[in-house]
Amino acid sequence: MLAPELQSFTIMRMKTHHVISPHKITLSALIPFVVVLLGLFLLSACEKNSNLAFKQGDTFPLSALLKLTANTPVNLSGKTLLINFWATWCSPCRREMPELQQLSNHLDKDRFVVIGVSVDEDKNLMGEFLLQQKIKFTNVQDIDQQLSQKLLGINTYPETFIVSPQGIIERRITGEQSWNSETIHLLLESIHHGETSPENNVTSG
Repeated sequence: MLAPELQSFTIMRMKTHHVISPHKITLSALIPFVVVLLGLFLLSACEKNSNLAFKQGDTFPLSALLKLTANTPVNLSGKTLLINFWATWCSPCRREMPELQQLSNHLDKDRFVVIGVSVDEDKNLMGEFLLQQKIKFTNVQDIDQQLSQKLLGINTYPETFIVSPQGIIERRITGEQSWNSETIHLLLESIHHGETSPENNVTSG
């Protein structure tokens, strides 16, 4: 389990749908049930995070990623990788895509690679979204989720791995981030030079 200072927290902006009941259930009567359900959800999330299949310090399964990128011109050898798992049906995923593209534009291509791995079942839907948003960095499809869910155990999207040139997972980050920030640029540089430390935190965007 990651040390507290290494954990990322995600602020999820969700829409609430109100249903008018003929029984006119009051808000005050619902509050205790909502609190209990929220507590159970948070406990479940903590349990999932404490049993991650691949966590910081582990070797990333690059061979599985290479199978997905086999038909692309991307070269991963000796580079620091930012691997973002996403889907078109995921609102936070869609929101952070433009920033990932901006980050990719500013990074040294000889040292860094940004890769998107979509779990969409419809390749045309994925391609249409990337075209509309003018996303140019390498994106591949994990249609059967062999890498994302069955191997890495991803249950929440977006999920991002930052992997060192030696293939070590330096960060596993859940949730939407402000990717094209000075903090991220400094973190990637330090990882590439093997200078990472617990102080290099990534906070939610």
